[in-house]
Amino acid sequence: LLMMPMATTSPIHFIDALFTSTSAVCVTGLTVVDTGTRYTFLGKFIIMGLIQVGGIGVMTITSFFGIFFKEKATFREQSMLRDYLSEDSFDAILKSLMKVVLITLLIEAIGATFVYLSLEKNALGSMSDNLKFSIFHSISAFCNAGFSTLTDNLYDVRIRTNYSVHVWLANLIVLGGIGFPVLLNLYQYCKSQVIWLTQY
Repeated sequence: LLMMPMATTSPIHFIDALFTSTSAVCVTGLTVVDTGTRYTFLGKFIIMGLIQVGGIGVMTITSFFGIFFKEKATFREQSMLRDYLSEDSFDAILKSLMKVVLITLLIEAIGATFVYLSLEKNALGSMSDNLKFSIFHSISAFCNAGFSTLTDNLYDVRIRTNYSVHVWLANLIVLGGIGFPVLLNLYQYCKSQVIWLTQY
């Protein structure tokens, strides 16, 4: 996909596209070509999608869709998911998988909103550029991917001293690094506290 003419500003070699794709899915952040200048909006969107799949976890994604479309999972698949999500029943596993996806998207959306609001008007060229930057970097930060659409990354002169952006991205990195089992437990705890408070 990254080799498509619409995905790049100039042709890239297969090995470069493969390396970038692998790096995105494995969320290593290593690149052999400049993400900001060599890829078009479509190319960056593809990279962002690969980061998202890698961040949520290939096993989690495939298991989620496998269960969703197949209705039944094998005992081995259930065991793996049970260990990963610390759940006992199959129904609880499915609910947890849905929560993983929803929590991920929610945190990334909130993060992107705060990053966007932290940017100066037209700081990166236009409001749409600010929005694209916010969404891409929110996903990249939460998934601990290390990818950036800026050649100088966060040291870019336009946001180098915008510490609000740095703080929000750092928070996303921490939340993403905590891991889904902890986030799910935190979600359950907050939910139980809200229920407890509403009863009194």
